[in-house]
Amino acid sequence: MLKRLLPLLLLVYWCSCQQNPAYDYESMPKEERDSIAHAFFDTATKYGQGRAGEHYYLTKALEADPELAAAWRAKSIAYNKRGLHHEGYTMLNKAVALDPETWSGTLGYMRLYFLRDYEGAIEAFKTYDAFTPNFMDAPKGENIHFLIGLAYKQLKEYATAEAEFDKYIDEITKTAGEDWVDVYTFMYRGLVRKAQGNTEGALEDFNRVIKYNAKGADGYYHKAVLLKELGQMEEAKMFAKEGFGMFLKSYKYQRPYVEVFDELYLADFEELLASF
Repeated sequence: MLKRLLPLLLLVYWCSCQQNPAYDYESMPKEERDSIAHAFFDTATKYGQGRAGEHYYLTKALEADPELAAAWRAKSIAYNKRGLHHEGYTMLNKAVALDPETWSGTLGYMRLYFLRDYEGAIEAFKTYDAFTPNFMDAPKGENIHFLIGLAYKQLKEYATAEAEFDKYIDEITKTAGEDWVDVYTFMYRGLVRKAQGNTEGALEDFNRVIKYNAKGADGYYHKAVLLKELGQMEEAKMFAKEGFGMFLKSYKYQRPYVEVFDELYLADFEELLASF
C-alpha cells in the first residue's frame, strides 16, 4: 500500500515546492522581500479567518518580512478569539510596536473587552488618539471617547467617564443629530450619572435608550431599577415587565466572544420582578 502511495506523495511534495519555493531572504533586496511578503499576505486573506491556509501564508509572509505589522495583527486574531491570549497578544504587541499609529487602537479595544485591563486600554487609546489630534477616532468601529469612557466607568472614575461620554454625545449631536449616537452610550452615561447621585440625569438617559431602541430590554430594566429606588413602584413594575418581555425575545445588548459590561441575564429580571 505504501509503495502505491509513494509516487503520489512525491508528486504532492514536488507541486508544493513549485508553488512555494524556498527563498534566500538574506541575500535578497528589501524591495523584493517586501513584494513577496505582501503576495503571501494577500493570499492569506483568501482563506477563512483561523483556517490552516491563512495561518500558513501569514507565517510565510512574516518569514519574508518580520516587520509586516498587518500580518502579525492578522495572525493574532484567531488566537485571541479562541482564548489563547498569551500567543495572541504576543503577536498583537509586535504589530503595535511596529506600527502604533495603525494598531494601538485595536490593542486598546482588545484590552478593554477581552482582558478587562482598563488602565492598559486607556493608555493604548490615548496613544492612538494622539496620532490624530482634532479628529474623533473610532477604533474597531466604536467611538474612542465611548471606549475610554467605558474603561473609566469600570475603574469607578465616574466623573471622568461621564466627561468622555459627553465628548462623543455632544460632537455627534452637533454634527449629525442625537439619534446618530450609539444608544448604549446613553445607557452607560445614565449608569455613571446614577452612581454619582444624579438620578434626574440618569432617568433622562434611560429614557433616551428607550426612545432610540424601543425593542431593547436594557433601557426598560435600568429605568425600572431607578424608579424602584425612587419609590415609584407601580411605574417601575410596568417598565420591568415590559423589559422582561423584550429580554425573552433576546432583545438585549450583547456581542460575540465577550460579555458586555452590565449585560442583563434572566436572574436580573427575576430578582427585580420578585421585589415588587
